[in-house]
Amino acid sequence: MAYREGHGLTDLKSPAHPERDWSGFLSLSLEGLTLAGNLFPALVAFRVKKRSSRTVTDYLIGTLSINDMMAVLLPLPVSLPAFIDPEFTEDWKGGKASCVFYQFCIYWLQTAAMLLVTEMALERYLALAIPMRYKSWGTHRRALYMVSFVYSFTFLVALMPVAGLAPPAVSSSGGSTCRSWIATQPEEWHQTIFPIFLIIQGWTTMVIVLMLNLNLVCRVRRYSRRMGAYDRDHINERKSIREFTRLVVVVAILFYLTWLPVLIVLTLTQLGYRVPELFAVYALMSTILNGLFNPLVYCALSRQYRDGYLVITRGFIKTCCLYIHCAAFFFQSPKPQKNHRVINSDIESELTNGHILDIPIRETRL
Repeated sequence: MAYREGHGLTDLKSPAHPERDWSGFLSLSLEGLTLAGNLFPALVAFRVKKRSSRTVTDYLIGTLSINDMMAVLLPLPVSLPAFIDPEFTEDWKGGKASCVFYQFCIYWLQTAAMLLVTEMALERYLALAIPMRYKSWGTHRRALYMVSFVYSFTFLVALMPVAGLAPPAVSSSGGSTCRSWIATQPEEWHQTIFPIFLIIQGWTTMVIVLMLNLNLVCRVRRYSRRMGAYDRDHINERKSIREFTRLVVVVAILFYLTWLPVLIVLTLTQLGYRVPELFAVYALMSTILNGLFNPLVYCALSRQYRDGYLVITRGFIKTCCLYIHCAAFFFQSPKPQKNHRVINSDIESELTNGHILDIPIRETRL
């Protein structure tokens, strides 16, 4: 069994007894919470909010939430057997094809999340720097074009290791392990192309987002000072802009804080340094955390998403109560009915007493 992304360094295997390996249980637990948590912002962005009130930021938040859920679901079928192996072996299950598919899904969706966060920061910068042009530029169609470009570009980038432009993912020496591309030193010169491209993309986007966030923080402060000079409608609009800007800044900082260890490991590995085992495992597992914390950030910093969470929760509770009520009604036992003989005896007793329903019976003489 190998660690999940990238639980599988060149010389790193999981313990021989997976039932004692808490890292596997912790990884699955975090991914389950990530899957459940990101369902809320996705529903708020694409179901609770009306189409007319959705912004480009809403589309990017909803897409990022769906991306985080896909990052859990797509690799799960090929990686789950490594956790539930009843033979307690140290081998990767499924062979080379499943390992390559697993690594491809991870890098495709993680690099897509990287560019989505960068687009969120850029979109907020344009909304504050050129607000008049942004209103005509920030349409739903252009948001769709942006998302389509991100997934197409990152799909092509993730295909580079499949084409042999990265270190081999599987090595066989009596058993087999699924090695992480970013923590494995290349054997040939062409195997450095994908790691170097990932290093350039990661550090470049990090610097761009850092510069955009510093600019956004300064502009948000200016917005706060000018609040009193506008009427109520403009104040509400500017409060919404300030709210979403703070949200995007925190999401971007959180994302690159979790990706910083990965970029450090990747850079040191390509420079020929041997990364300590514990640091490498933490670095490769830290990419799960941004998808776990993002729904909490949306709830804490955005009133619109906080209210949307409440709407979804109330609807879920009502649906559960309705199903419970229907199940109780369907499975309830029928009410017992009186025996006909008992009813007839009651009628006879009433007749002998001379009245039924308090209506006296006339006596007849022969």
